Amino acid sequence: MWAMSTTSARPYRGQSAEERRAARRVALLDAALEVVADKGWNSTTVRDVCQSAKLTERYFYEAFGDRQGVLLALFDHVAHEVTVLVLDAVKTAPEDATERSRATIGAFVDALADDPRRMRILITEAPDDAALQERRRFAVLAFARLLQQQAEAFYGVPGGNKDAELTSHVLVGGFGQLLMAWQLGDVEVSRERLVDHVSKLFVAAAPVRSGDQSSSTAAR
Repeated sequence: MWAMSTTSARPYRGQSAEERRAARRVALLDAALEVVADKGWNSTTVRDVCQSAKLTERYFYEAFGDRQGVLLALFDHVAHEVTVLVLDAVKTAPEDATERSRATIGAFVDALADDPRRMRILITEAPDDAALQERRRFAVLAFARLLQQQAEAFYGVPGGNKDAELTSHVLVGGFGQLLMAWQLGDVEVSRERLVDHVSKLFVAAAPVRSGDQSSSTAAR
């Protein structure tokens, strides 16, 4: 046992065992993204993914455990890619509210428009999978909180502001629906108009306040 473990952990072609596992996992995720985009999740098999990645099923189960495991990992992978692109846009965006919103919205639209497979994984694929739907719920919460934090920082409102929270959920949910309609061709506008309209909508909605702002119940 010890001899086998030591051998398997030795560097091979300059890569450690951990690096090789990580590389195989990425290859399998890339293959899964391609196969799901081509066949849909319900028709995707472990064998399909492994054949596309040119890896054996042993490595698939080592990386993901089971078929659903790769779906959830793929969602997390795509969500992380999109989040990084959006955060990079936020960091380099101008201080003007509209331009800052346009840069952020534009980054999100481009992340999905440049690779429509991401849209399928994030929004439309496997709607009957309960575990994936739970992942989507947390992803929407994460993006809503990100938007809320940006609004609070830009407008100087206190952290945890209930108005910003409400507005962020409405905007993120509506934006996701609009993106899906745009991607499917149900809404026919240019990328530039889509980004411009949504950016202005976000800026216009940010100052909205509800309830008695002088009352201690305003935050509830």
